[in-house]
Amino acid sequence: MNSLVREPARSSRAGFTLIELLVVVAIIAILAGMLLPGLARARERSKRVACLSNLKGQALSFTMYADDFAGIYPTADQQTAWKLDALYVMSSNQAVSLMSYGLNGGRMRVSEADFTADIKQARTPTVWLCPSRLDSTPRLFDQKGLLHVDHFIILTGLSGSRFRGIRSPARSGDPMGPLTADHTQVFVAKNSWISNHGTRGALPANGVVNFANTPAGHNQSFSDGHAEWVSEKRFLRTKAGDKYPKALWASGWPWDWTWVDN
Repeated sequence: MNSLVREPARSSRAGFTLIELLVVVAIIAILAGMLLPGLARARERSKRVACLSNLKGQALSFTMYADDFAGIYPTADQQTAWKLDALYVMSSNQAVSLMSYGLNGGRMRVSEADFTADIKQARTPTVWLCPSRLDSTPRLFDQKGLLHVDHFIILTGLSGSRFRGIRSPARSGDPMGPLTADHTQVFVAKNSWISNHGTRGALPANGVVNFANTPAGHNQSFSDGHAEWVSEKRFLRTKAGDKYPKALWASGWPWDWTWVDN
């Protein structure tokens, strides 16, 4: 007896061929290659904006501090230990006072061992943080009460033979000038410079620095209360064609520091 149920016709194709799969993989790789750099740039721009917001917070805190301390801005440590050899370290009396204006410095470590151990794990919410940095938080207070802001440099009250800039306001009544900035270093011997926002991504938290990863620019705050992104083209060069900008503070280390005056 003939059956009324027929078997379905078998497809002549069992699936994708190897060549077709390779074509799909190649297309996906091409699309990823086109999209991922754009996504990375977008992430860096968002981090740059967050960093700029923190610089704005620093400017506001410095202004409120000056309002309460006879118009005098806080500065990098001049007398406790560093004698302005480290523009990223602040003395304890000023740093503790700034905490009441929103600049959180975390807890003060009780010993050198405590400081060394805690900086490896502490994640302190603070505007002394640049999100572009791979060392995810600055070291902040050590056992001596010195505040290591690390991600930034403090540019107020600088003078003398080591200062090669024009403006470094010590008081709120001084001409408008820089207050704080991304930590930006000039390495003359390496014919290069580095900062928080490299053209090739973030700097490593530890290990060898890629001196080809020069800055796209940096964020900086000013004594009139504003903060802005400063393109690398705005940095003053000693002569045309120099790969790195003029150093504005001689550190005594293998590097110097730089920023823009206005």
